[in-house]
Amino acid sequence: MTMTPRLLPLSEVQKVLNISPATLYRLATKGDISIRKLGNKSVVLSTDVDAYLANLPVAKINSK
Repeated sequence: MTMTPRLLPLSEVQKVLNISPATLYRLATKGDISIRKLGNKSVVLSTDVDAYLANLPVAKINSK
């Protein structure tokens, strides 16, 4: 069964990623996240947020 991606308003994306509106638009300008239009609303597919998070670099933790 294929899940249909949810449409997230920009305010929800900002909360999920803990970023400002300016940062969200910067990510969209760089092509890291796609903002789509649904009528007069701007939305992001939940799968786009998941893909962005999956592509973040892995932190390197030095253990002693």
